[in-house]
Amino acid sequence: MGLTLHIGFDFWGAGNLGDDLMLAGFQSWIETHLPEWSLSALCAHDIAAMRLRFPRIRWFPADPASRAEALRGANVWVGLGGGVFQIEVGTWILDQMLADMSAAKRHGLKTFLVGVGVNNRAALQTDQARHIHEVADALWLRDTACLEMALSCGFSAEKTRLGADTGHLFCAAAHIRPARPETALVIHARPSDLADAALLELHRRIRSGFSWVCQEVRPIPDSEFLLHSAGSPEFRRAFPLVLPDYPTASIAGLHSAVADWQRVLSSRFHTSLAAAWSGAALAVFERNDKLRAIREDLDCERCTRLDSADELARALGAARPVERRRLDACLARADRMMSDFISAL
Repeated sequence: MGLTLHIGFDFWGAGNLGDDLMLAGFQSWIETHLPEWSLSALCAHDIAAMRLRFPRIRWFPADPASRAEALRGANVWVGLGGGVFQIEVGTWILDQMLADMSAAKRHGLKTFLVGVGVNNRAALQTDQARHIHEVADALWLRDTACLEMALSCGFSAEKTRLGADTGHLFCAAAHIRPARPETALVIHARPSDLADAALLELHRRIRSGFSWVCQEVRPIPDSEFLLHSAGSPEFRRAFPLVLPDYPTASIAGLHSAVADWQRVLSSRFHTSLAAAWSGAALAVFERNDKLRAIREDLDCERCTRLDSADELARALGAARPVERRRLDACLARADRMMSDFISAL
């Protein structure tokens, strides 16, 4: 009889399909290497969508009683993926993570952070992050930039290790359809970073079709959906919206929404990862430390401005598919991380 790994983060089902790619990669590795083991997870959002896409995972709501019930049935607590070291919206993400890890410890469970990321260095310098490091039995950061930031902020090299995003495990094996001969813009950014006039001029210069694609389907601040809604009628016609049907889509359908393009301009971590594995010509706008990290990992073209037609056209013209050796290195790190995590149990 195998162990039950409890995925203790509760952001699943919120509408960001990058989360689903991470979970799919983690689940596929466990099912391949340890088929007798089982997974449980919390969901604070659309639990029906998660049960539809991941029926082999036992899903719990995120209320206090369900959190406690999930811990009673688990052998290990796992914080899986995401840019969880962040304080752009306050410290509540760190507060909840620390509370969940501490509760797991009280139930006698080991706690691990697997393939997690750092959105900004300042989050690592909080008291919460210091306590999270103390409580964790081990943690794997998803790229070299995250690891270097963590070590420079006092995380110990003994328990803080280099890993990779588990989305690599799914995207590397995903079926790739022939790319649509269009350019996808997957842009999450401050409205002040964009200019309708620049994007419309880009559209006039580059004659191939464009689509405005949502990795995040909710109309939250700075999201693709709200940026598109705020654009002029001419802008919305030039860049038609692609909004995945998150509640009912399969994992393959969500993957296709961001990966199945000939060329991609992205300010999203998981769109960049998925597009790279699909062979798309890729340019990345570094809106924070995590986008800088994935761009450096992939060594793809950098777009420095979203409000300049000249820079947009230059970046897209210079965009090239990511070298396979870069992708293979990320995949090898992800596989090694998973093996190390299982050994640590």
